[in-house]
Amino acid sequence: MSDLAPTIQLTAPPAAPPVTVTGTRLKLVAFVIFLACLYIPGFVLDPHYRLPQFNRFLALALFALSVDLIWGYTGLLSLGHGLYFGLGGYFTAYSLKLQKAALDAPDFAEKGRYYAGPNMAMTDYMFQGQLNAVPGWIAPLINIYLALFLAVAVPTLLASLFGWIVFRRRIKGVYFSLITQALVYAFFTLVSTQRSYTGGVDGQPNLANLELFGYEFKNYFYLNLFITSLLCFFALVSYALIQSKFGKILTAIRDNEFRVMALGYDTAMYKTFVFGFAG
Repeated sequence: MSDLAPTIQLTAPPAAPPVTVTGTRLKLVAFVIFLACLYIPGFVLDPHYRLPQFNRFLALALFALSVDLIWGYTGLLSLGHGLYFGLGGYFTAYSLKLQKAALDAPDFAEKGRYYAGPNMAMTDYMFQGQLNAVPGWIAPLINIYLALFLAVAVPTLLASLFGWIVFRRRIKGVYFSLITQALVYAFFTLVSTQRSYTGGVDGQPNLANLELFGYEFKNYFYLNLFITSLLCFFALVSYALIQSKFGKILTAIRDNEFRVMALGYDTAMYKTFVFGFAG
């Protein structure tokens, strides 16, 4: 009987192929080459017609990069992410608009481009709105360095605060998307109805040229280099974030958040961080 009994042999599963960094390095090299190619259009496009349009595409690529972080890698579909993009743009636009008003003022030679004291030059929509002076909360924005700092800090803080409130309450899916859409619509209504302070639906047209550290970006070619460099920098930062352990947890949250929570990770904290960073 013992000779006829079936035998069971336990064998170990085939070993997985060793993990190498060659594939990761090749992806990184290909990604860097792609980013380097973004500088080529600046040398071949018409600097007065095609290049300004391409610069706008590069700026929107920064926006797409942030959306990819929260939607593509974390699974958070935000229908109002343009709020943070536009809010940052408005701070910079305020500065350039006030500078343009100062440059066009009759007393420009006396007060200069960055004068923010009494009787400072008012923008066209402030005149049309019959304001007596530039509002005190807008006047300091004529300083481009303050405006750029707020353009980064305010959207980051607003996105982080919004994310902390929403994710701590475990709001997700379609409910999260609808809340983000409602938030951006509330800000749109506020901006469009306060034309004397914001320019309304007309926005902030006719801006002065950007001037940083004494250099004025009058040439679209140099502005292209500046925007492309910013895009490449944040693309590499985002790539490093996604390839890190933190990024792996983000993709795990996208695939199965409850399993990640069962492993002991605070998913609300991870989602708040990436939402604030993307904002």
